[in-house]
Amino acid sequence: GLGDPNVVSWGSMVGTGREALRTAWYMIAVPGSAIALTVLGLNLLSDALHTAFNPRLRRKRGAGVAPDVQAVRL
Repeated sequence: GLGDPNVVSWGSMVGTGREALRTAWYMIAVPGSAIALTVLGLNLLSDALHTAFNPRLRRKRGAGVAPDVQAVRL
């Protein structure tokens, strides 16, 4: 990598765990899961920000109910 080789990162943990993948799969599962959850969280956050701040979506949000949906009164 480009950083300091003495600093532990998720990428270096995955690289180290790759050597022992057959016998100690958990060495790569924990940092790999952390990376996947971080990416998923950032994607969900960016989608929420996009929905909240996109003016085109804001205009459509107040358009009302879809024409094929009718209210039911009891």
